[in-house]
Amino acid sequence: MKSKTLTIKERVEDEFQRDPNLGKIVEAMQPFGIGTVSTVMVSTNFTQATARFGLAKLANLGVVTRLTDVGKIDYAREGRPEKPYIFTVYAPDLLSDLGYKDAQALELDGPLDVAHRLCMALVGIHAFTTPEVEKVIHYGNGAYMRFDLVAPQEGNPRGRIVEIEQALESKHKSRALAKLRGIGDAVAARPNELDEEALIVFNLTDEKLPRTLKTWRKAMREAGNLTCVIRYCTLRTFMQTPYIDAIAELPILTPLEGKSKEAESREDDEPLPALVEFTPNDVSDLVAETRDIARSIPGRIVYPEQEEQRLADFFAILREIYAGSFGQDGATSRFGLFPATSLERLTAFLRLRRNRALLARMRRGFKEVRKRQSGVTLYQDAISKFVWGTFLRQFGLGRGGPLTIYILVPEVGGKNTEIRFDIQ
Repeated sequence: MKSKTLTIKERVEDEFQRDPNLGKIVEAMQPFGIGTVSTVMVSTNFTQATARFGLAKLANLGVVTRLTDVGKIDYAREGRPEKPYIFTVYAPDLLSDLGYKDAQALELDGPLDVAHRLCMALVGIHAFTTPEVEKVIHYGNGAYMRFDLVAPQEGNPRGRIVEIEQALESKHKSRALAKLRGIGDAVAARPNELDEEALIVFNLTDEKLPRTLKTWRKAMREAGNLTCVIRYCTLRTFMQTPYIDAIAELPILTPLEGKSKEAESREDDEPLPALVEFTPNDVSDLVAETRDIARSIPGRIVYPEQEEQRLADFFAILREIYAGSFGQDGATSRFGLFPATSLERLTAFLRLRRNRALLARMRRGFKEVRKRQSGVTLYQDAISKFVWGTFLRQFGLGRGGPLTIYILVPEVGGKNTEIRFDIQ
């Protein structure tokens, strides 16, 4: 019996039926038209080996092609750069009968264009659900603008505008100005559709960001009062805490102050006002005014049962994490093993969607702690601020109450050789 010779299209359909992972990889690449092993892993939860094997098989079938001849592709993230894959011009026809209508070949013009599109994918895959890519938004009088991403948010019906930006010289400031005004006008025209906070992700290293950021801040000064807040970060910073719907800790793009050097010099030389002590009558007036303030700002209403339950639940969370390794049956408390279970529980807890903002704050706070490791006093102060101002503040707890935390540092010649916490 003679074997049937399959056409290329039939071979593709046959392979997709044999290997369902191929279809999932195509689905992951469709919104952006580009992908790498890493983006496929995030979108599909595949292992690195599965993602790499699937992309190689799709390339062998002629569905995708690896970009190897476009020159150096710069995208400022941590780790080894990856060569991206894009759909071939044959992909629409090869996949037409399989239901993948959005698998289109991109027309990319050189390394910068490739890098821009790849950054859109690296950011967009972390949206709550699939974002709208290159979304065109009209905002009256025939005006419109195309935005890189409009990303859905969890628990918020409004999408967030996300723009990917490269280096920008001062002479091209008008481009930044047009973009800022476009974002502001779009948000103002569609307040029920677009979130009032937009995000710009700069594909630049921390060292190269200041020059471009200065250009954008100059443009911000010319843009005037916008009807939105624009936050920003580098691609590397975003990838450390890749949450599009939790950006409250990122810096706000503010206008560059336009003071002259002469004005700044005059402010520096201005003497302090002479000290004039308060008279008894001044103090009496201040007491009366302070009491007026107190009446206008009454004490916070507290429901004891709810607050007691809050504390109980908070410590229950800590106990569940701690007991993994240090409980009665814990491997660490019994045999001195590495506390892997508690650390795994803590990692899973911090990566809960509800804790995205907390994790972002903790990562930033820990950077400040590491900067102050040179002196014991500074280090104690930094640790204290990290514990109270970052972690406990998220749970509504503050200093001055029954909860006290002592940070104990090693003493010369003492038994303790590591930093400890005494919680009372």
